[in-house]
Amino acid sequence: ASIMGRVLAGMDAGGARLSEFQEARDAMLSSAAAGRTTLPNSAWVGRCASAYLFGAGLASRKAVNEFFASRNITSLRELELFNRFVSALIDPAEALTLHCTAPEGVADRASVISSFSSGWTAGVSEPAAEASLQGTHRGDTLTLAVPRSKVKLKKTAQESVTGGELWTFSNGMKVICKKTDGQGRFSYGFLLNGGFSSVRDLQPGEGGFIEDVLLTERIASMTGRSFSRMLEANGIELHPSVGVADLRITGSAPASRIELLLKSLAAVAGKRECDSTAYGYYRDSEKLRLSLERKKQAGINAVVDSIMSPGYRYTSSRFVSGLSDDLPVRAEEYFESVFPRCEDGILVLVGDIDLFRLKKLLPKYLGAFRTGGTPSARPQIQYTPRSGWSTYTVETAESDVGNGDPSITVSATAPVAFNIDKYMAFRVALKALKAGMSAALADAGMYAEVSGDFTLVPSERLNVTITCRPADVDGLPSDVYPADPLKVLGAVRRALAGLSSGPVDPALLKRAKASVLSECTAAVSDPESIVDLALLRWSGGKDLVSGYKDRINAVNASAVQEIFSILEEGSKVEYVIY
Repeated sequence: ASIMGRVLAGMDAGGARLSEFQEARDAMLSSAAAGRTTLPNSAWVGRCASAYLFGAGLASRKAVNEFFASRNITSLRELELFNRFVSALIDPAEALTLHCTAPEGVADRASVISSFSSGWTAGVSEPAAEASLQGTHRGDTLTLAVPRSKVKLKKTAQESVTGGELWTFSNGMKVICKKTDGQGRFSYGFLLNGGFSSVRDLQPGEGGFIEDVLLTERIASMTGRSFSRMLEANGIELHPSVGVADLRITGSAPASRIELLLKSLAAVAGKRECDSTAYGYYRDSEKLRLSLERKKQAGINAVVDSIMSPGYRYTSSRFVSGLSDDLPVRAEEYFESVFPRCEDGILVLVGDIDLFRLKKLLPKYLGAFRTGGTPSARPQIQYTPRSGWSTYTVETAESDVGNGDPSITVSATAPVAFNIDKYMAFRVALKALKAGMSAALADAGMYAEVSGDFTLVPSERLNVTITCRPADVDGLPSDVYPADPLKVLGAVRRALAGLSSGPVDPALLKRAKASVLSECTAAVSDPESIVDLALLRWSGGKDLVSGYKDRINAVNASAVQEIFSILEEGSKVEYVIY
């Protein structure tokens, strides 16, 4: 809080310095270009309301991004205009409001305000000097190694899921590439077999942290933070994700930065070094974040997950106890078992890419990836959720999860052999379930959120979670108030039972199928979604694209009812805070 106050006061008193302004501007332009250029209808409704009420602009994101990218103005003149704006904006008497949100016992309002005020005083009297802000530009890429060996393109074939091409190279690496209208950007995915189930001595609650540990390590002689800032300054998004069975690095990048992306992926897959200082900072920050998250729905979900499968080591739920001192060492052992086998995976590139140029670049840069490593044996994973139906009730005053409001969380899972027909029926069933929950809670003053997925590892299962919370009283009719959660639980049970035993309304089924068809049609034309579908095909062996329209149209009432019957007979946990 003291540092924040000092920085804001310094900007108010002396403005931003040229070096920091240039870096911030570059990062902003890259971030704007990386953002989606299309908005959902709900976002446009909000923007139209803002335009009517406050005169806010209605220009599209694409138009705004093009405006900022095409400006022809000197940095010094732009800095002068920016500092005028900052001076008018930052007013400690009128324009600053300080909010403090922290776990109980970590900080109190008075101490935060005192620290902020002392920092403000120091910032006014001693503005930061330009010399203290000098140094290597955050976008510098000189520490990334230049590949020294090349590979050859050996085989080209058509790829069915993306509709693109599959290229196989002499070192065994495989690349799927497809050109689409990406408006100057492309999405990518790099998948390697072997997930956090391979981590030595893995304990419950540790698996979810493994992906974060990767970017706390030193990469290409840079700290993880500097490496991430370098990518950000060049408009590249890079997101590691480690699951039970595989490691994925996904994101997007400008078409002009494809060489830098390939060099960066090779650096991540190369030799890394544990950074105890960076991990220590991450661990302390994550502990605070998790303590706050327990006050949200994520905390309730973690409790339900532990009830559903007690003692299960390979959950992706995060527990504070999983942030052990030796986690970076064991995580690096895992990374070093996966990254030397880059041929045991796939690289997917979809978007605004020049395939002719790419075919020339890949032989040069894929030679920097390590291949031929020893495959590691996948552990035998036993996943046996608690059978039957369990109900837990907790008073709000006694609950250590949730935000203090009453809520109902119902989670169900059931084993089902995965195929595209079952998957599409499941998606239609989720739409019907959302409508059923809305009808069941219409007079109860509560609203329901429904989510679900079809997991493949460690076993093929259907999973559904229903969360019911009180609606905002200001938005309810004058004679409706949030009902008692225990009574609402009965309504939820009746709705689920009715969907599994009674006929599905034909009109509802038609709307649900149309909605799923619309989502799938959008997915097969979106570069990011195409990458995800290709990775699913490679990792799980499941094709969700071929003939999807016919599969959705073939879903009937009995198929949807079967999904609900399967869930009714599976494992179920009800967690009620009242």
